[in-house]
Amino acid sequence: MDKGADAYRRFLAGDDTGFVTVVSLYAEGLISFLSGMLGRREPAEDAAQETFARLYARRPAYRNEASFKTWLYTIGRRAALDEIRRTKRLVPTDEPPDGAPGEEDPVRTAEQNDVKRALLSAMDRLPAAQRDALKLTYFEGLSNKQTAKVLGKSAHAVENLVSRARAALKTELLREGITNEDL
Repeated sequence: MDKGADAYRRFLAGDDTGFVTVVSLYAEGLISFLSGMLGRREPAEDAAQETFARLYARRPAYRNEASFKTWLYTIGRRAALDEIRRTKRLVPTDEPPDGAPGEEDPVRTAEQNDVKRALLSAMDRLPAAQRDALKLTYFEGLSNKQTAKVLGKSAHAVENLVSRARAALKTELLREGITNEDL
């Protein structure tokens, strides 16, 4: 059973702890996805907060036509698009990757951080649709069908976007001297 859908149904039935569960299950993943659309974490947090505010205030019906996560990310994507329309621009990202370096080998940690930065930088240079499809399928674990629902595209279009994105990432990373072994 889908924990998110179950928690949301409890919330709709009057159990506010269901809403807290939904937020705790999906907030970080949603923010990560929206960061790719908006370019920085702060506006992504705002869009995620708007998403959860919409759920809380409007209490839209979840009809089980897609997974709860897919449904929620679709609402989040709309909130991000509203933010983009409102600001009329995308904000470029200059933030380093999240996470503190490990305490093990400082040289290895620095190399890993360089690879992460290169990967994130290369992803930022992808067309938005490719970047979003890649993040949803690889980082958020959605299927192509679920990703298609979130992005408002066909599953075949998502397959093409992911394939093109992977090829473009490989080319960009090779230009920067990063190979599969480095990843």
